[in-house]
Amino acid sequence: MFFPVSSVGPAQEDIAKAKAVCGSCQVRRQCLQFALATHQMYGVWGGTTEEERRLRVREQRERERDAERASAGRYA
Repeated sequence: MFFPVSSVGPAQEDIAKAKAVCGSCQVRRQCLQFALATHQMYGVWGGTTEEERRLRVREQRERERDAERASAGRYA
């Protein structure tokens, strides 16, 4: 259930079950941090799917770029 074959169709049930397990896990945050740090491309880690992790990384990169631009603008 933590590594569903796809992210659509019947696999949605497996994903929901995996996320339910993650919901009560004491190391959920560490699991997610590990997945992000090691670029885990497949499976449910820390209660997130592959797409959710990709979105999180993309949003973090955008925040960092925005912060860099704002910082550069102050010193220009």
